[in-house]
Amino acid sequence: MSLRAFARWRGVRLSAVQRAIADGRLTKRSVGRDAKGRPFIKDSATAAVEWEERTRPRISAAKASENGAAKPSGLARETERERKWRADLFELDYKRKAKDLVPARDVEVLLSKIVVGTRTHLLGLPTRAKQRLPHLSSLDLVELDKLVREALEELATDNNQHQPKGESS
Repeated sequence: MSLRAFARWRGVRLSAVQRAIADGRLTKRSVGRDAKGRPFIKDSATAAVEWEERTRPRISAAKASENGAAKPSGLARETERERKWRADLFELDYKRKAKDLVPARDVEVLLSKIVVGTRTHLLGLPTRAKQRLPHLSSLDLVELDKLVREALEELATDNNQHQPKGESS
């Protein structure tokens, strides 16, 4: 098949096909040379696959699909995916530098300190109650201690039910 015929079949100019050969987007598997050294398409099926995978599509009314949108080639889809990935990385890097994002480990350490401090403070309630309210009996203090421990146990049990699977505290 001539380059001109392939270009017509693909809906592009001859120069686009020649450029694809020069750039290596159409390889020796699909392109051959005649006795005078001029290129020709020796395997149109392979050339079509290489063209689709390695060439960005040109949107034209003639090649538009039913809903009016052109179907992107494999290369176009991969390029779009890479650009999206890079944009996401730049956004994350920007947010980290702007201090909008903090490392998860830092948050875990801070929350752990808060929980341990709160637990210690609550467990000390019966002792502080005895200091401030000397009229409380030892049975009152034991009951107060039980209530605080029950509340902490309930919070710990409730907290474990809401954790993602595979994690424990």
